[in-house]
Amino acid sequence: GEVEKKPYVLISHAHYAKLATLHARYGGGGDPDERIFCLVTRYEALRGVGFQCAVPGACFESLREVLGNTIECFASPLNCRYERYFSAFPGLERSFGSLGSFFDEWEAIEEGSFEVNPPFVPEVLAFAAAKIGELLGDGAKGALSFLAVFPDWGGGVSAAQKLRESPFLRAHVTIPAA
Repeated sequence: GEVEKKPYVLISHAHYAKLATLHARYGGGGDPDERIFCLVTRYEALRGVGFQCAVPGACFESLREVLGNTIECFASPLNCRYERYFSAFPGLERSFGSLGSFFDEWEAIEEGSFEVNPPFVPEVLAFAAAKIGELLGDGAKGALSFLAVFPDWGGGVSAAQKLRESPFLRAHVTIPAA
């Protein structure tokens, strides 16, 4: 009879090498190819294009030079620039270096520098802005810094506006839409 076709996914050699390296460091066993397949099919199912602003690699390198080691608050093993990050699917992504979900783990943040580029969904943006404010306002925490990438759509009180009104704000840059 006919040979049964198996499911497959396509990723670049560079993505595969990155995922294999992350899995070797954080995977704790398990079949890396099976986990890579699960990871890629999950994101393929989302068809996630355009949910966030793409921050150029040079920006991340400058951030590291100025602020030292930085953790991304909304990343995936496919798009993370640093090895430690918070992600949407920690059950699977801890095998690739995820620290968990920013939604669930934000209270564990004690100190450090963070890049916050959440999905451009109003509720997610509002949550992230509120949590940044709570963390910065907690006197029991150590030194904290956040680079937040938020859209400023105007019309009412936006998450970007709340961040601009924060007493902890040290600088902000607004980049006009293209």
